[in-house]
Amino acid sequence: MESERIWLLYTAEKQERRKNLTKSTPPLRTIIAMESERIWLLYTAEKQERGKNLRKSTPPLRTIIVIVSIVILVLVCASLLASVSVHSLPFATVDAEGISGSQPAKVHNLVQGKWIGSSTWNTIVDPLNGEPFIKIAEVDETGTQPFVESLSQCPKHGLRNPFKSPERYLLYGDITAKAAHMLSVPKVSDFFTRLIQRAAPKSYQQALGEVQVTQKFLENFSGDQVS
Repeated sequence: MESERIWLLYTAEKQERRKNLTKSTPPLRTIIAMESERIWLLYTAEKQERGKNLRKSTPPLRTIIVIVSIVILVLVCASLLASVSVHSLPFATVDAEGISGSQPAKVHNLVQGKWIGSSTWNTIVDPLNGEPFIKIAEVDETGTQPFVESLSQCPKHGLRNPFKSPERYLLYGDITAKAAHMLSVPKVSDFFTRLIQRAAPKSYQQALGEVQVTQKFLENFSGDQVS
């Protein structure tokens, strides 16, 4: 009898614990549903936070368009300024890219310190289309008199004699040095390179090589104070 009473008490206590556990612990389906909802809420909140940060860090489309337009405008202006700087060389009388049959370049003769034309012109055709695009002043027998007079005014010892006119000898040595320096300036060397290309079928590097050789020659020439 005592054993039966103990068994009944144990059974009653076990059933009571099971009831309490059932009341305090939700079913597995409820736990899974609650956990899934919690994970979804966390994912949604994180996604919204990333969207806010992305909108903060990424400028709107209008801002991007304005920035790109400004960059393009700056590049165009830089290109135009570079073109103007090349064409505005103080000694340039022609535009290498603008020489054509409708706008021919003219080569004059230097006599008594002045550039003069001629009544007779020889022409050079454009290697690209065959149009006469360079005119060269020709000198025939009737037009040699100004040159003869200029030569007759020059003394036998020359105008830049190192003994009788040392100041002019040194002056023209400096002029040659400055000419060499000018040819070393990129926009000046590019100007003469383009001119060579317009009159001769050469690549840019070939034409530039001629300019560079001339620059080195003048540099060496001026070092000897030769004019």
